[in-house]
Amino acid sequence: YGPTTTQHDIITLFSPYVQVDEVVMKGTFSFVNTSDAPGAKRAREALNGALLGGSPVRINAAVRRARDPARAESRALQRSQAIRSEAVPLPRNQKGDIDYEQVRDDRGNP
Repeated sequence: YGPTTTQHDIITLFSPYVQVDEVVMKGTFSFVNTSDAPGAKRAREALNGALLGGSPVRINAAVRRARDPARAESRALQRSQAIRSEAVPLPRNQKGDIDYEQVRDDRGNP
């Protein structure tokens, strides 16, 4: 959908085919949630390729998964460890101060 597309636009497009429970917009994606499986199938068949906000709609079926707190905690730990393991100590001069003339980014640029 286009940048000016609203949740109301999405609900209006889908409502002739399915009862929309919720629309979640994330970047260039939208998730249209419903508890009406037959209606979702009708909407998918009728609207796949329809224009919304000047762009064609692509509809894929999705199933919401329950959040697993242990899995989320594990991912957060992995991210923090990756950040720590990539840290490079800053270059120091003879006084022990950071030598800003020697500091480089990850590509070697000053």
